[in-house]
Amino acid sequence: MPWAWIAAAVLALVAGIAFAARRAEAATDETSPGAIDRQLEASYTAENFVKDTMGTRRSMSLAGLDQLKREESPRGRFNRTPYQDAAGFWTIGYGHKLKGGEWYDAIDEAQATSLLAADVRDAEDAVNSLVSIDINQAEFDALVSFTFNVGAGALRRSTLLAKLNADDADGAAAEFARWNKSGGRVDPILVARRENEEQLFTTGDYA
Repeated sequence: MPWAWIAAAVLALVAGIAFAARRAEAATDETSPGAIDRQLEASYTAENFVKDTMGTRRSMSLAGLDQLKREESPRGRFNRTPYQDAAGFWTIGYGHKLKGGEWYDAIDEAQATSLLAADVRDAEDAVNSLVSIDINQAEFDALVSFTFNVGAGALRRSTLLAKLNADDADGAAAEFARWNKSGGRVDPILVARRENEEQLFTTGDYA
């Protein structure tokens, strides 16, 4: 079967999944937001698989990944050996949470970077699928960093995305600063992160 037919079939499936999830969200307040988010994230993954096959999927730049390293790990240093984070999850590298059956006694910087690049893929997929206007690489990197931190569902429901898709880049940029709380309190670490993301989004300057 020609690739164009396969791509068209997958995109039609993606559209159906996304439509069903959005219809369920609109139909009842009892629909679990987590279930809707999982349906939509599956559609982002499928859509980006097609884009990847066709060579049109956008990824975070190396400069963006370097900035994300500094956001995810103090001074951009990776953890060579596993440790338990504040929530008790076994973690390694640049904040990579070890899954069931996954274990490393020690890793090097290249492995830590590879794990981070794999972890950030879901955030890339969400930005690729949810942003409906043309944006530059720095804007994309800022949005991926933001989404990696707050989640694809939060991006989808955000005023930031609504303003961006309405072609109000200045209004979207001003929304970054609102996402500065952890546990209901302003978190200085998140304040600094949002400032860096907003700077990247508006000026193209990597922190």
